[in-house]
Amino acid sequence: PATPVLPKVIGMSAPAHLWKARIGEVGSDGVTARRIFADLSASGTSQMPLIREAIADGMMPVLSYKVPDPAKLANGDYDPWLATLKSLTIMLE
Repeated sequence: PATPVLPKVIGMSAPAHLWKARIGEVGSDGVTARRIFADLSASGTSQMPLIREAIADGMMPVLSYKVPDPAKLANGDYDPWLATLKSLTIMLE
């Protein structure tokens, strides 16, 4: 018997304002994850529109963070921000 062909599983990243154009260039077949860059200096809700859009498009949002001050992270200064994001993402289930 023939070996089944598995679908491609691809993640992609593009600036939010270019996302639709990039998907149009490469096609959405197989793009199952969207990488979203976030900055801990913004609010915990700043990337929620992009997270919701990725989920609505059937993609897994992959969040990447740039930590402005690693010492503050180690001291727990970003814990409230992360707690806000956690509670918002739990509500998406």
